[in-house]
Amino acid sequence: MLGTVSVDPYATDWVHPNIQRWKYFSPIHKVELSAHRIQNGAESYFFDPVSAWLPPSGNDPVGSIFLTNENHQRGAAVLQSLAHYPVYASGRCRFSSRYFQFELVEAVPILPGGWQFKPLYGAAPGEVLYYHEEMRLAVFGDSLIRLKNSDPELLPRKYCANSDILQAELTEFFCGLPKEPVTCLFAHGSPWTVQEPALFSPELYT
Repeated sequence: MLGTVSVDPYATDWVHPNIQRWKYFSPIHKVELSAHRIQNGAESYFFDPVSAWLPPSGNDPVGSIFLTNENHQRGAAVLQSLAHYPVYASGRCRFSSRYFQFELVEAVPILPGGWQFKPLYGAAPGEVLYYHEEMRLAVFGDSLIRLKNSDPELLPRKYCANSDILQAELTEFFCGLPKEPVTCLFAHGSPWTVQEPALFSPELYT
C-alpha cells in the first residue's frame, strides 16, 4: 500500500517496500515536487534527486542517477559530488553548467539495472520517461502529472513542444505495455497504478 509523506522538505518516506519518495509543496513553483529512490537488491536508482538527499548509508551500494529532463540538474550535481554516482540524461538537455558531467541515455546500449528509456519529443526539452519491465515501474518527469489524485494528465500545453505529439507518444507507450498493472511515479504528484495500460490515454491537464 502506498504511504504518506511528511511535509518536512528534508524528510522522505517509503511509499512501497523498495521505493523511497521525497515530497514537498514548493510555494515558489506552486506545485508539488517529488523525487524517488528505487532499490533493487544492493543497487539504488535516483530519479530527479533533490539537493537535500544524501547518499544511502551502508557499504557503498551501487548507485545511478537518472534525469527525466533538464530541470533537475542541481540536485543531481550535489548527489553526484557526494556519492560519485553516474548521471544519465538525454543529449537533448541543455544544462546550465558546462561542467556538469552526464552520460547520454541515447549512447548507452543498456542502462544500469535494466532500465529502458523512451524520448518524449512533444514535451519539454530533453524529456524522457524510464521503464523497468521486471519491476513493472514507469518513471515520469514533467510529461505526465498527477495533481488531483485522479488519473494523470498531460503537461499543460504552454509547457509542451507539441501537446498532440506528446499525447500520441504516451498513448503509444501505454498501449505497448503488457496487460499486467504498472506503477507510475511522477515528479509532480503521488504514485499511481494503471491496471490496464492499453486502455489508458492521457488527457490534457485542465
